[in-house]
Amino acid sequence: MSIFGRLSTMPLGDLLQWVAMTKRSGMLSLDRTAIHKELFFHDGRLISASSSDPREYLSQFLLMNGAVSEKELERLHRHLADHGGKLGQLLVEIGIMPQEELQRYLRLKAEESIYDCFLWLDGSFHFFVDEPTSGEHLPIVSEINAVILEGLRRADEWRRIRVEFPAGMPLIQRAGALSARVSERARALHGLLDDIPQPL
Repeated sequence: MSIFGRLSTMPLGDLLQWVAMTKRSGMLSLDRTAIHKELFFHDGRLISASSSDPREYLSQFLLMNGAVSEKELERLHRHLADHGGKLGQLLVEIGIMPQEELQRYLRLKAEESIYDCFLWLDGSFHFFVDEPTSGEHLPIVSEINAVILEGLRRADEWRRIRVEFPAGMPLIQRAGALSARVSERARALHGLLDDIPQPL
């Protein structure tokens, strides 16, 4: 059994609420252009997630959140290239972070991946009921109702931002000549605007 459709006709919030309220287990596949995401659920709770978006790889997420350094990542990737395995498991095995901290980062990464989908204007979905999670995924537990509320809040904020700053509108423009009293730093920043295309 499975259900499928477009996010333009069944918004993500409604879809996730259906999963939570009916305590569904299975895999939700989300696709938009070249991006593919898979969300795994058990009894209506998110237990695992994966994404083809390089920005959402575990290594990038940990780097952006200051959990590992670039040098550490280079060393870890060399080890994985030579010996195989998974980044998360290696982080725990060599003592860079405890299992509990890794689980927290995996949960946050999965939630951020879902929040991104709330900003999609369209895309396709396919929910496969009782699809088992891959053994490659480390399990997490996330209450989906809280994720829905945060996703809707972020989508609403983004819509309001787009009203003030429509797509294609420059966010930085010259307001006029500089005062003689501004600092050298402000003058340097003002000079950088020469490299930014100005409105016609």
